[in-house]
Amino acid sequence: MDRAGVTPALAAALLLAALAPRPAAAVEVNTRQSVQTGIRIRTPLPGDASRNWFTGDLEVLPVLQGALRWHRTLLSLRLNPSLMVREPHLQQRQVFALAAGQLSLTTRGDRWDLQLEQEGSWGVQDVGTLRNPDGSLPTGVPEVQTLGAVPFLRSATSVTLNGTPAPRFGYGLMAGYLVQGSPDPTNVTMPLQWGPNGLGRVRWQPAHPDWVTTALTASQRTFSTGQQQFISMLTGAWDRSWSTRVNSSLGAGVALTRETIIEVPGGPLPGDYLEVLPVVFASVGTREHINQQVLSFQLAARLAPFADRFTGGVYERAEADAQLTWQPERTLTLRPNIGFAYAVPVGRATQAGDRVFFAEGTVTWWAQPWLGLVAYSRVALVSQPRLGIVDQVQWLGTLSVMVQNEQSFVW
Repeated sequence: MDRAGVTPALAAALLLAALAPRPAAAVEVNTRQSVQTGIRIRTPLPGDASRNWFTGDLEVLPVLQGALRWHRTLLSLRLNPSLMVREPHLQQRQVFALAAGQLSLTTRGDRWDLQLEQEGSWGVQDVGTLRNPDGSLPTGVPEVQTLGAVPFLRSATSVTLNGTPAPRFGYGLMAGYLVQGSPDPTNVTMPLQWGPNGLGRVRWQPAHPDWVTTALTASQRTFSTGQQQFISMLTGAWDRSWSTRVNSSLGAGVALTRETIIEVPGGPLPGDYLEVLPVVFASVGTREHINQQVLSFQLAARLAPFADRFTGGVYERAEADAQLTWQPERTLTLRPNIGFAYAVPVGRATQAGDRVFFAEGTVTWWAQPWLGLVAYSRVALVSQPRLGIVDQVQWLGTLSVMVQNEQSFVW
Protein backbone atom coordinates (compact mmCIF):
# COMPACT_ATOMS: atom_id res chain seq x y z
CA MET A 1 0.00 0.00 0.00
CA ASP A 2 1.35 3.49 -0.85
CA ARG A 3 1.73 6.39 1.61
CA ALA A 4 -1.80 7.69 0.86
CA GLY A 5 -3.26 4.35 1.68
CA VAL A 6 -4.70 3.84 -1.83
CA THR A 7 -3.71 0.80 -3.86
CA PRO A 8 -3.10 1.10 -7.63
CA ALA A 9 -6.12 -1.14 -8.26
CA LEU A 10 -8.38 1.12 -6.16
CA ALA A 11 -7.03 4.22 -7.86
CA ALA A 12 -7.76 2.75 -11.29
CA ALA A 13 -11.30 1.87 -10.21
CA LEU A 14 -11.93 5.41 -8.96
CA LEU A 15 -10.63 6.87 -12.22
CA LEU A 16 -12.87 4.65 -14.32
CA ALA A 17 -15.89 5.55 -12.18
CA ALA A 18 -15.20 9.26 -12.63
CA LEU A 19 -14.76 8.99 -16.39
CA ALA A 20 -17.68 6.64 -17.03
CA PRO A 21 -20.84 8.33 -18.44
CA ARG A 22 -23.58 8.86 -15.90
CA PRO A 23 -26.83 7.01 -16.55
CA ALA A 24 -29.58 9.09 -18.14
CA ALA A 25 -32.47 10.15 -15.95
CA ALA A 26 -35.19 7.52 -15.88
CA VAL A 27 -38.40 8.26 -17.75
CA GLU A 28 -41.59 6.79 -16.33
CA VAL A 29 -44.40 6.05 -18.78
CA ASN A 30 -48.00 5.44 -17.73
CA THR A 31 -50.82 4.59 -20.12
CA ARG A 32 -54.50 3.92 -19.63
CA GLN A 33 -57.07 2.80 -22.17
CA SER A 34 -60.73 2.41 -21.37
CA VAL A 35 -64.11 2.38 -23.03
CA GLN A 36 -67.48 2.89 -21.36
CA THR A 37 -70.68 1.92 -23.15
CA GLY A 38 -73.93 3.07 -21.62
CA ILE A 39 -77.63 2.67 -22.30
CA ARG A 40 -79.68 5.61 -21.05
CA ILE A 41 -83.40 6.19 -20.64
CA ARG A 42 -84.59 9.74 -19.97
CA THR A 43 -87.29 12.33 -20.43
CA PRO A 44 -87.53 13.71 -23.99
CA LEU A 45 -85.32 16.71 -24.78
CA PRO A 46 -85.65 19.46 -27.41
CA GLY A 47 -85.09 17.93 -30.84
CA ASP A 48 -86.23 14.42 -29.88
CA ALA A 49 -88.60 12.60 -32.22
CA SER A 50 -90.20 10.45 -29.52
CA ARG A 51 -93.67 11.47 -28.42
CA ASN A 52 -93.67 9.13 -25.42
CA TRP A 53 -93.02 10.14 -21.83
CA PHE A 54 -89.52 8.65 -22.12
CA THR A 55 -86.86 8.00 -24.73
CA GLY A 56 -83.25 6.81 -24.77
CA ASP A 57 -79.65 7.09 -25.91
CA LEU A 58 -76.73 4.79 -26.55
CA GLU A 59 -73.39 6.41 -25.69
CA VAL A 60 -69.82 5.20 -26.15
CA LEU A 61 -67.04 6.96 -24.19
CA PRO A 62 -63.51 5.83 -25.07
CA VAL A 63 -60.53 7.22 -23.17
CA LEU A 64 -56.88 7.08 -24.21
CA GLN A 65 -54.50 8.55 -21.65
CA GLY A 66 -50.72 8.68 -21.48
CA ALA A 67 -48.18 10.36 -19.22
CA LEU A 68 -44.40 10.83 -19.28
CA ARG A 69 -42.58 11.69 -16.06
CA TRP A 70 -38.93 12.65 -15.82
CA HIS A 71 -37.03 14.52 -13.12
CA ARG A 72 -39.75 16.80 -11.70
CA THR A 73 -41.73 17.20 -14.92
CA LEU A 74 -44.94 15.48 -16.00
CA LEU A 75 -46.40 15.61 -19.50
CA SER A 76 -49.86 14.08 -19.89
CA LEU A 77 -52.29 13.69 -22.77
CA ARG A 78 -55.90 12.59 -22.47
CA LEU A 79 -58.25 11.92 -25.38
CA ASN A 80 -61.88 11.39 -24.37
CA PRO A 81 -64.23 11.68 -27.36
CA SER A 82 -67.85 10.60 -27.20
CA LEU A 83 -70.24 8.99 -29.66
CA MET A 84 -73.96 9.24 -28.94
CA VAL A 85 -76.72 7.45 -30.84
CA ARG A 86 -79.83 9.42 -29.99
CA GLU A 87 -83.08 7.46 -29.77
CA PRO A 88 -81.60 4.22 -31.23
CA HIS A 89 -85.00 2.53 -30.92
CA LEU A 90 -86.51 4.85 -33.56
CA GLN A 91 -86.01 4.99 -37.31
CA GLN A 92 -85.24 8.72 -37.01
CA ARG A 93 -82.17 7.96 -34.87
CA GLN A 94 -79.29 10.42 -35.05
CA VAL A 95 -75.56 9.96 -34.41
CA PHE A 96 -73.63 12.76 -32.70
CA ALA A 97 -69.86 12.81 -32.16
CA LEU A 98 -67.77 15.03 -29.91
CA ALA A 99 -63.97 15.15 -30.11
CA ALA A 100 -62.41 16.11 -26.79
CA GLY A 101 -58.99 16.06 -25.16
CA GLN A 102 -56.62 17.63 -22.65
CA LEU A 103 -52.89 18.32 -22.72
CA SER A 104 -50.97 19.40 -19.62
CA LEU A 105 -47.37 20.02 -18.64
CA THR A 106 -46.40 20.26 -14.95
CA THR A 107 -42.98 20.98 -13.51
CA ARG A 108 -42.05 21.23 -9.84
CA GLY A 109 -39.40 23.08 -7.90
CA ASP A 110 -38.48 22.84 -4.25
CA ARG A 111 -41.31 25.11 -3.13
CA TRP A 112 -43.41 25.70 -6.24
CA ASP A 113 -45.12 23.97 -9.15
CA LEU A 114 -46.09 25.33 -12.55
CA GLN A 115 -48.78 23.84 -14.80
CA LEU A 116 -49.74 24.66 -18.38
CA GLU A 117 -53.00 23.13 -19.57
CA GLN A 118 -55.01 23.10 -22.78
CA GLU A 119 -58.47 21.55 -22.93
CA GLY A 120 -60.63 21.40 -26.02
CA SER A 121 -63.73 19.83 -27.56
CA TRP A 122 -65.56 20.10 -30.86
CA GLY A 123 -68.70 18.45 -32.19
CA VAL A 124 -72.23 17.98 -30.89
CA GLN A 125 -72.95 17.93 -27.15
CA ASP A 126 -76.00 17.20 -25.05
CA VAL A 127 -76.57 20.42 -23.08
CA GLY A 128 -78.98 20.66 -20.20
CA THR A 129 -79.89 20.11 -16.57
CA LEU A 130 -79.32 16.34 -16.80
CA ARG A 131 -75.68 16.70 -17.88
CA ASN A 132 -73.06 18.79 -16.07
CA PRO A 133 -71.24 21.29 -18.31
CA ASP A 134 -67.57 20.88 -19.23
CA GLY A 135 -65.19 22.27 -16.65
CA SER A 136 -67.56 21.77 -13.72
CA LEU A 137 -67.14 19.42 -10.78
CA PRO A 138 -68.71 15.96 -11.32
CA THR A 139 -71.06 16.53 -8.37
CA GLY A 140 -71.70 20.22 -8.98
CA VAL A 141 -75.08 21.94 -8.99
CA PRO A 142 -76.48 21.75 -12.56
CA GLU A 143 -77.69 24.56 -14.78
CA VAL A 144 -81.36 25.38 -15.21
CA GLN A 145 -81.80 25.68 -18.97
CA THR A 146 -82.00 22.65 -21.29
CA LEU A 147 -81.18 22.74 -25.00
CA GLY A 148 -80.60 19.11 -26.00
CA ALA A 149 -78.02 18.18 -28.64
CA VAL A 150 -76.39 21.29 -30.16
CA PRO A 151 -73.17 22.07 -32.06
CA PHE A 152 -70.53 22.82 -29.45
CA LEU A 153 -67.01 24.25 -29.22
CA ARG A 154 -64.79 24.66 -26.18
CA SER A 155 -61.17 25.75 -25.76
CA ALA A 156 -59.80 26.40 -22.27
CA THR A 157 -56.19 27.49 -21.82
CA SER A 158 -54.63 28.09 -18.41
CA VAL A 159 -51.30 28.69 -16.68
CA THR A 160 -51.18 28.00 -12.94
CA LEU A 161 -48.39 28.71 -10.44
CA ASN A 162 -48.59 27.48 -6.84
CA GLY A 163 -45.93 28.01 -4.21
CA THR A 164 -45.18 27.53 -0.51
CA PRO A 165 -42.17 29.78 0.24
CA ALA A 166 -42.69 29.19 3.97
CA PRO A 167 -44.26 26.33 5.94
CA ARG A 168 -47.21 28.49 6.98
CA PHE A 169 -47.62 30.53 3.82
CA GLY A 170 -48.68 29.68 0.29
CA TYR A 171 -49.86 31.42 -2.85
CA GLY A 172 -51.57 30.61 -6.14
CA LEU A 173 -51.75 32.46 -9.44
CA MET A 174 -53.78 31.50 -12.51
CA ALA A 175 -54.36 33.10 -15.89
CA GLY A 176 -56.53 31.62 -18.59
CA TYR A 177 -58.58 32.17 -21.70
CA LEU A 178 -61.89 30.50 -22.55
CA VAL A 179 -63.77 30.10 -25.83
CA GLN A 180 -67.05 28.23 -25.47
CA GLY A 181 -70.49 27.89 -27.00
CA SER A 182 -72.10 27.03 -30.28
CA PRO A 183 -70.04 27.82 -33.42
CA ASP A 184 -73.31 28.16 -35.35
CA PRO A 185 -73.80 31.93 -35.82
CA THR A 186 -77.58 31.47 -35.95
CA ASN A 187 -77.68 29.80 -32.51
CA VAL A 188 -78.69 32.50 -30.04
CA THR A 189 -79.74 30.09 -27.27
CA MET A 190 -76.10 29.30 -26.45
CA PRO A 191 -74.00 31.88 -28.33
CA LEU A 192 -70.25 31.62 -28.65
CA GLN A 193 -68.39 33.46 -25.88
CA TRP A 194 -64.74 34.25 -25.33
CA GLY A 195 -62.55 36.09 -22.88
CA PRO A 196 -59.83 35.94 -20.20
CA ASN A 197 -60.01 34.95 -16.57
CA GLY A 198 -57.56 35.09 -13.68
CA LEU A 199 -57.09 34.28 -10.02
CA GLY A 200 -54.72 35.37 -7.27
CA ARG A 201 -54.72 33.71 -3.87
CA VAL A 202 -52.63 33.84 -0.69
CA ARG A 203 -53.02 31.40 2.19
CA TRP A 204 -51.40 31.52 5.61
CA GLN A 205 -51.70 29.78 8.97
CA PRO A 206 -51.95 32.22 11.88
CA ALA A 207 -52.23 29.31 14.34
CA HIS A 208 -52.69 25.57 14.13
CA PRO A 209 -55.16 24.21 12.92
CA ASP A 210 -56.53 27.37 11.24
CA TRP A 211 -55.81 28.64 7.73
CA VAL A 212 -56.87 32.00 6.29
CA THR A 213 -57.20 32.54 2.54
CA THR A 214 -57.66 35.77 0.60
CA ALA A 215 -58.55 35.47 -3.09
CA LEU A 216 -59.22 37.81 -5.99
CA THR A 217 -60.87 36.41 -9.14
CA ALA A 218 -61.93 38.08 -12.36
CA SER A 219 -63.43 36.99 -15.67
CA GLN A 220 -64.59 38.84 -18.76
CA ARG A 221 -66.72 37.41 -21.56
CA THR A 222 -67.81 38.74 -24.93
CA PHE A 223 -70.69 36.98 -26.70
CA SER A 224 -71.21 36.64 -30.43
CA THR A 225 -74.61 38.30 -29.91
CA GLY A 226 -72.86 41.48 -28.74
CA GLN A 227 -73.49 41.08 -25.00
CA GLN A 228 -70.68 41.29 -22.49
CA GLN A 229 -70.27 40.25 -18.86
CA PHE A 230 -67.58 40.96 -16.30
CA ILE A 231 -67.34 39.50 -12.78
CA SER A 232 -64.69 40.19 -10.14
CA MET A 233 -64.78 38.88 -6.57
CA LEU A 234 -62.68 39.60 -3.50
CA THR A 235 -63.17 37.00 -0.78
CA GLY A 236 -61.72 35.88 2.52
CA ALA A 237 -62.07 32.37 3.97
CA TRP A 238 -61.32 30.62 7.24
CA ASP A 239 -60.51 26.91 7.04
CA ARG A 240 -60.18 24.66 10.08
CA SER A 241 -59.46 20.97 10.66
CA TRP A 242 -61.41 20.19 13.81
CA SER A 243 -59.91 16.70 13.91
CA THR A 244 -58.33 14.18 11.57
CA ARG A 245 -61.86 13.43 10.33
CA VAL A 246 -63.75 16.76 10.32
CA ASN A 247 -62.96 19.99 8.46
CA SER A 248 -64.86 23.17 7.65
CA SER A 249 -64.62 26.35 5.61
CA LEU A 250 -66.39 29.69 6.01
CA GLY A 251 -65.97 32.72 3.81
CA ALA A 252 -67.46 35.98 2.58
CA GLY A 253 -66.66 38.81 0.22
CA VAL A 254 -67.93 41.25 -2.34
CA ALA A 255 -68.36 41.09 -6.11
CA LEU A 256 -68.36 43.78 -8.77
CA THR A 257 -70.25 42.89 -11.96
CA ARG A 258 -70.82 44.66 -15.24
CA GLU A 259 -73.26 43.69 -18.00
CA THR A 260 -73.70 45.00 -21.50
CA ILE A 261 -77.23 44.05 -22.60
CA ILE A 262 -78.29 44.30 -26.24
CA GLU A 263 -81.83 44.89 -27.43
CA VAL A 264 -83.79 41.63 -27.82
CA PRO A 265 -87.56 41.48 -28.49
CA GLY A 266 -89.22 40.74 -25.15
CA GLY A 267 -85.88 40.90 -23.35
CA PRO A 268 -84.57 43.21 -20.62
CA LEU A 269 -83.91 46.89 -21.22
CA PRO A 270 -80.62 47.27 -23.15
CA GLY A 271 -77.69 49.20 -21.71
CA ASP A 272 -74.61 48.94 -19.48
CA TYR A 273 -75.26 47.93 -15.88
CA LEU A 274 -72.87 47.94 -12.93
CA GLU A 275 -73.70 46.10 -9.68
CA VAL A 276 -72.12 45.30 -6.32
CA LEU A 277 -73.29 41.93 -4.98
CA PRO A 278 -72.54 39.91 -1.83
CA VAL A 279 -70.58 36.64 -1.70
CA VAL A 280 -71.02 34.09 1.11
CA PHE A 281 -69.95 30.45 1.19
CA ALA A 282 -69.55 27.66 3.73
CA SER A 283 -68.81 23.94 3.80
CA VAL A 284 -68.25 21.13 6.28
CA GLY A 285 -66.90 17.68 5.57
CA THR A 286 -66.10 14.47 7.38
CA ARG A 287 -64.34 11.23 6.51
CA GLU A 288 -64.69 8.07 8.57
CA HIS A 289 -63.12 4.61 8.42
CA ILE A 290 -65.47 2.07 10.00
CA ASN A 291 -64.56 -1.63 9.90
CA GLN A 292 -62.48 -1.11 6.73
CA GLN A 293 -65.35 0.85 5.16
CA VAL A 294 -64.82 4.44 3.96
CA LEU A 295 -67.60 6.96 4.53
CA SER A 296 -67.27 10.64 3.63
CA PHE A 297 -69.81 13.45 3.67
CA GLN A 298 -69.65 17.02 2.33
CA LEU A 299 -72.23 19.78 2.80
CA ALA A 300 -71.71 23.09 0.98
CA ALA A 301 -73.66 26.31 0.39
CA ARG A 302 -72.86 29.40 -1.66
CA LEU A 303 -74.33 32.80 -2.54
CA ALA A 304 -72.52 34.59 -5.38
CA PRO A 305 -72.94 36.10 -8.86
CA PHE A 306 -73.54 33.48 -11.57
CA ALA A 307 -72.52 33.92 -15.20
CA ASP A 308 -75.25 32.47 -17.40
CA ARG A 309 -73.79 31.09 -20.63
CA PHE A 310 -77.21 30.95 -22.34
CA THR A 311 -78.47 34.51 -21.85
CA GLY A 312 -75.17 36.25 -21.23
CA GLY A 313 -76.66 37.72 -18.06
CA VAL A 314 -75.22 37.85 -14.54
CA TYR A 315 -77.43 37.27 -11.52
CA GLU A 316 -77.12 36.41 -7.85
CA ARG A 317 -77.50 32.67 -7.34
CA ALA A 318 -77.91 30.69 -4.12
CA GLU A 319 -76.98 27.04 -4.27
CA ALA A 320 -76.40 24.18 -1.86
CA ASP A 321 -75.62 20.50 -2.16
CA ALA A 322 -74.93 17.50 0.06
CA GLN A 323 -72.62 14.73 -1.17
CA LEU A 324 -72.10 11.31 0.38
CA THR A 325 -69.51 8.73 -0.61
CA TRP A 326 -69.74 5.24 0.88
CA GLN A 327 -67.27 2.49 0.05
CA PRO A 328 -68.50 -0.63 1.88
CA GLU A 329 -65.73 -2.63 0.22
CA ARG A 330 -62.77 -1.90 -2.02
CA THR A 331 -64.58 -2.74 -5.29
CA LEU A 332 -67.93 -1.05 -4.53
CA THR A 333 -68.63 2.70 -4.26
CA LEU A 334 -71.94 4.52 -3.77
CA ARG A 335 -72.28 8.28 -4.28
CA PRO A 336 -75.66 9.95 -3.66
CA ASN A 337 -75.97 13.73 -4.05
CA ILE A 338 -78.81 16.23 -3.59
CA GLY A 339 -78.96 19.99 -4.02
CA PHE A 340 -80.68 23.07 -5.39
CA ALA A 341 -79.98 26.41 -7.07
CA TYR A 342 -82.11 29.57 -7.01
CA ALA A 343 -81.82 32.91 -8.80
CA VAL A 344 -82.18 35.39 -5.93
CA PRO A 345 -84.19 38.58 -6.59
CA VAL A 346 -81.31 40.92 -5.70
CA GLY A 347 -80.21 43.80 -7.91
CA ARG A 348 -81.44 43.64 -11.51
CA ALA A 349 -82.15 39.89 -11.27
CA THR A 350 -83.58 39.53 -14.79
CA GLN A 351 -83.76 35.76 -14.21
CA ALA A 352 -85.16 35.93 -10.67
CA GLY A 353 -87.16 32.85 -9.79
CA ASP A 354 -85.20 30.40 -11.95
CA ARG A 355 -84.57 27.35 -9.80
CA VAL A 356 -83.62 23.69 -9.92
CA PHE A 357 -83.86 20.94 -7.32
CA PHE A 358 -82.03 17.71 -8.06
CA ALA A 359 -81.10 14.32 -6.65
CA GLU A 360 -78.64 11.92 -8.21
CA GLY A 361 -76.83 8.72 -7.39
CA THR A 362 -73.94 6.66 -8.75
CA VAL A 363 -73.07 3.05 -8.00
CA THR A 364 -69.74 1.71 -9.27
CA TRP A 365 -68.73 -1.95 -8.94
CA TRP A 366 -65.43 -3.32 -10.19
CA ALA A 367 -66.11 -7.01 -10.82
CA GLN A 368 -62.51 -7.35 -12.03
CA PRO A 369 -59.62 -4.88 -12.11
CA TRP A 370 -60.34 -4.46 -15.82
CA LEU A 371 -64.17 -4.69 -15.76
CA GLY A 372 -66.56 -2.27 -14.08
CA LEU A 373 -70.32 -1.68 -13.96
CA VAL A 374 -71.74 1.82 -13.39
CA ALA A 375 -75.35 2.74 -12.63
CA TYR A 376 -76.26 6.44 -12.58
CA SER A 377 -79.52 8.38 -12.26
CA ARG A 378 -80.59 12.00 -11.84
CA VAL A 379 -83.98 13.60 -11.21
CA ALA A 380 -84.43 17.38 -11.50
CA LEU A 381 -87.35 19.72 -10.87
CA VAL A 382 -86.87 22.84 -13.01
CA SER A 383 -88.66 26.19 -13.05
CA GLN A 384 -88.09 29.19 -15.34
CA PRO A 385 -91.05 31.56 -14.77
CA ARG A 386 -89.92 34.01 -17.47
CA LEU A 387 -90.23 31.18 -20.05
CA GLY A 388 -93.46 29.79 -18.64
CA ILE A 389 -91.76 26.66 -17.25
CA VAL A 390 -92.93 25.77 -13.74
CA ASP A 391 -91.96 22.58 -11.87
CA GLN A 392 -90.92 20.63 -14.97
CA VAL A 393 -89.63 17.15 -14.10
CA GLN A 394 -86.57 15.83 -15.95
CA TRP A 395 -84.94 12.49 -15.21
CA LEU A 396 -82.52 9.95 -16.61
CA GLY A 397 -81.09 6.56 -15.72
CA THR A 398 -77.95 5.02 -17.19
CA LEU A 399 -76.40 1.57 -16.98
CA SER A 400 -72.82 1.34 -18.29
CA VAL A 401 -70.11 -1.26 -18.73
CA MET A 402 -66.48 -0.09 -18.47
CA VAL A 403 -63.41 -1.98 -19.65
CA GLN A 404 -59.95 -0.61 -18.89
CA ASN A 405 -56.28 -1.44 -19.15
CA GLU A 406 -53.40 0.31 -17.39
CA GLN A 407 -49.68 -0.10 -18.02
CA SER A 408 -46.56 1.45 -16.50
CA PHE A 409 -42.88 1.07 -17.29
CA VAL A 410 -39.58 2.89 -16.92
CA TRP A 411 -36.67 3.34 -19.26
